[in-house]
Amino acid sequence: MRPRARAPADGNTVCLGTISSHAINPSIYPRIPYDNLRDFAPVTQLATQPNALAVATNFPAKNIPELIALLRSRPARDLAYGTSGVGTSVHLAGALFGQLTGTEMEHVPYRGSGQVTTALLSGELSIAFDNFSSVWPLAREGKIRILGVTSQGRAEAAPDIPAIAETVPGFESLSWHGLFAPARTPAPVVQRLQREAAAALAAPAVAQRFRELGITPVGSTPEEFRAFVEAETKRWGDVAKRANISID
Repeated sequence: MRPRARAPADGNTVCLGTISSHAINPSIYPRIPYDNLRDFAPVTQLATQPNALAVATNFPAKNIPELIALLRSRPARDLAYGTSGVGTSVHLAGALFGQLTGTEMEHVPYRGSGQVTTALLSGELSIAFDNFSSVWPLAREGKIRILGVTSQGRAEAAPDIPAIAETVPGFESLSWHGLFAPARTPAPVVQRLQREAAAALAAPAVAQRFRELGITPVGSTPEEFRAFVEAETKRWGDVAKRANISID
């Protein structure tokens, strides 16, 4: 990420940033070698997708209210949730869920989403937060169950699955990707990059394929994307601080 920030600001170098690199990492890594707000010129937010709270098929809670009741009836840290790693958007989704519901689960980090779904399928793990696109195919086959998605509203690809926010007001945790250029890239160059990216996202075939996967194309303006990144940085920084999440 640092070499991209130091690249010539001529529009020939852009980088793909995520919620991790440009919102979460600055709060959990004490010696991160770049400033996510100062060193980059936001070009456009490409897409968002919800995460999902998934459980094994034999898990006793059938919905979010039952899960919360179960957690409140157990000793603290009696149940664990798995994610694809420490400091990921799904890790902080679990932390936010606990903060808003007054419940607690032990966090079990795996090395990637594939290990998480394998653990759910094998019975090694009962609860997981993961990207929706990773668990939805398994849920459709009846191999796991999704109790809720982490967007404010229901996912277009799975309208029968409730949003966690329907039970837990204010809960939202979206994975997102966006394009960034070096900070001193001229505004006309940034605007042209945004227009080209937005046009590609609007292509019918691209938009349709994204929606089949539960991904929402965005194509925001540079100004909108900058405001979004600033808000996400503060929001997830607050969640990480309350949860005491840090990586030395």
